[in-house]
Amino acid sequence: MTALPTNLSELITGLHGLPEPERRKHAPGLLRSVRAITTDSSSDAHVRWGEIALLQVALAGTATFTEIRRLGRWWAVQIDPELGAAVLLDRRPAWLADYVAWLLGADETNPPWTLVRALVQAGAIERPPAPLYLNALVTHGRDIGARRAVQRDPALLEHEFWALLTADTGQESLRAADVSNEWTKGAGFNAVIAECAADGRMPRERVLDALLDGLANDMIAYRATWHTKLWKDLAPTRAERIARVDRLRVLLGAAVEPIVGFAVEELARSGVAVPAADLTPALAASTKKTVRTALKLLDEAPAQAAIALGHPDAAIQGEVLDRLERWTLDAAGRDALLLQLDVMAATVRPRAEALLGLALPTTLETVEVDLDDIPQPIQEALNFGGAVPLAPVPGEPVLGEPLDAATLDELAESLGTKWTRDERLVDLILRECGSRAPFEGPLAALVERLPWFVEHQHCEWPIHVAGAWLTGTVADLSDRPETWHRRLFAASRRAARGEAGRLLALPTHVGGWIEPAVLVTRLREAADADEEELATALLRIAPDGRAPALDAAADVEGRPGALLRCALGGEPIEDAGPAAAAARAVAGVAPVTVELTLDLDGVRPIDRFVLTHDGPTGDGPLADLLAVTEPSERERWHQTPDQFVYPGRRDLGAAGVINRLGWNLDTEYTMLSGAHELFPPLLLPTEPIAPMTARCLLLALGSSVADEHLLAADVLIAAIEDGRVDATTLAHGRADLPAIKPNRLAPRLQAIAEAGPLQRAVVRDLLDLTIEAAPARSGPLLVLFDELCAQTATGPRASREHLGTLKHKAAKALAKRAGDPPKHERQLALAARVRRARRWMERT
Repeated sequence: MTALPTNLSELITGLHGLPEPERRKHAPGLLRSVRAITTDSSSDAHVRWGEIALLQVALAGTATFTEIRRLGRWWAVQIDPELGAAVLLDRRPAWLADYVAWLLGADETNPPWTLVRALVQAGAIERPPAPLYLNALVTHGRDIGARRAVQRDPALLEHEFWALLTADTGQESLRAADVSNEWTKGAGFNAVIAECAADGRMPRERVLDALLDGLANDMIAYRATWHTKLWKDLAPTRAERIARVDRLRVLLGAAVEPIVGFAVEELARSGVAVPAADLTPALAASTKKTVRTALKLLDEAPAQAAIALGHPDAAIQGEVLDRLERWTLDAAGRDALLLQLDVMAATVRPRAEALLGLALPTTLETVEVDLDDIPQPIQEALNFGGAVPLAPVPGEPVLGEPLDAATLDELAESLGTKWTRDERLVDLILRECGSRAPFEGPLAALVERLPWFVEHQHCEWPIHVAGAWLTGTVADLSDRPETWHRRLFAASRRAARGEAGRLLALPTHVGGWIEPAVLVTRLREAADADEEELATALLRIAPDGRAPALDAAADVEGRPGALLRCALGGEPIEDAGPAAAAARAVAGVAPVTVELTLDLDGVRPIDRFVLTHDGPTGDGPLADLLAVTEPSERERWHQTPDQFVYPGRRDLGAAGVINRLGWNLDTEYTMLSGAHELFPPLLLPTEPIAPMTARCLLLALGSSVADEHLLAADVLIAAIEDGRVDATTLAHGRADLPAIKPNRLAPRLQAIAEAGPLQRAVVRDLLDLTIEAAPARSGPLLVLFDELCAQTATGPRASREHLGTLKHKAAKALAKRAGDPPKHERQLALAARVRRARRWMERT
């Protein structure tokens, strides 16, 4: 490591009382020392913090602010706070306030509070702007505890703690500070201020006022929770609430709903009348409790009450109608009710129509369906007039958009971020590796960086293949390589030798598919076929055009040719290698099945779903894919399934995702399940959705991870519209429903139902088929089921007997409903199946 001056302590001591010219003589040498450290790449260059902290003190006493600023704030913030404050107070430079503001912004997660506070208390600087200054105080209290901070510096109660209640605390929030460390419980800011309000160190009346003033300052919901909690901990009396009615009314106009809800609740407890106009934000809130409390505060005001009819919950709408039916509906109330009529739930809309004295007709979407051009074999294969057939349907094409080849410019840009599994980049490297000319052109900027990745990392990303191309050296494999890593290692060896050619398993089409005829050509031209690469290529063979490809593959020589012909439907091959296992699986000679059972008694979320398979084990892409479905495979449980290794069996990837979704069905812990890779290909109308995949989608609707449940909803909306999914398909997940929280599943199913009349019918029928398997607290699902039946004038069929055993209000309403699904729904379902059939016809 670069040596630091050995006499730093003596130098700092000797600075006391020195005139400015004498101080400045020491600056050049100190600045050189810092620059040497900041450019030192040795492993111990950043560990001698004590010496670096002293060096920063010395600079504070000798350098100018401009010189210190040029070195960077990250280094400057390492200054020893106590010595730094002493040196700066002795020197008192004119730029001290600017220096402090600069320091406070250097590291907002750990700012130098002790130094800044010493300068403020000494009168050397004014208090810095609130966000930076208070952020430093909050982080200080987070680290040592708020009680200890007050014990060390009682003067904080004179100004700073009051400012915490009303002003912006910057990056660090009081709530986060109080909950960040277990050891601070009971000694956080909340507890200390409550103690001070109790013993008089902070007058209670002023604390209550300051809390409300702070909430009025456009506070975000997360931070507002700290203020409302302290208010409740202080337990204000009715008289104290009445004295602050005006402040509470101001909060009714807050930008965030939790503050509005708090204000409504406190006003209700005060017992003071609130003008109807003030309650508008609360009546329009999304939180049911807030709306209900506002309705209780509302005197006879039909127009204001009608605002709450915009709430999506039918129960809230019913409570509003209860009031409107009791009150006199004036002209303003009638107009307001009429404006909300279209957004009201079907279960309560008849009551609103009765109040208005009208009955609006329901318009149904009608579709004319022409089947004359659809061949009978396709109609039979797709089960026209019946349930969606189990996928994959034999003979149905799957190829969609072809993949474009990568370019050298794209490679140069992508390798700047090494974390990518884009196989097109590996293919491009292999095509270009016969020459190093690109490193004098588009890839020139990578020449200095690539050798480091080969020397210091395992072979896991395309950047390591590029490094092998440049250096002729191959990065080592990790101790437990996946198929992807082994494929890259084989590609790296080719690139190092300069053996130009295509990447055998590169998909030709979106979704990971390889057109059979293209693979025949690649194998015919390949000088050698790596086992992992060949196995992956075989697993990706699309069903489109296999028969002519089998004929064309007759002249492909050797074992690769025999395996290819086996995969295409030719003579089965007996072989123990991974490529042979892949060929037999693709041909259906040795089909792989996966079974899923639910175990809610599992100790950990990962144990909830028990998956078993009868496929190969050991090495190879198929074995790797199957291994990640098994919780018992502790070495692989953290790996997400490779969704594109076997596109013909998305259900195997779905099983791997299900194995991880158990974590995300709770709220305490989440993990990356792989759904973000599995679901996007399923948006394509050509992708079949097998029962296991449908179960995965249904489970993902209950996930706490937004990317998962939003993607699952998008896939299901598209798949219903494309004729690939119906209620019977999704009902394969019936046994999994006990693992999903009904209050999560219901709104996400509702979002799907709102996408269109066909989606609405599918969700309704799904609930009819599965509601008996739902958890005991299935109220949200029953309410949604009742609403969808009301919208379609339909009664339950499969679930009617079960509903008769339930006491829930919605179940009783459902039991009284009758009617068969309207004819237009069958037409819409048939039209979706026709669209699927025409896609089939276009590709054959």
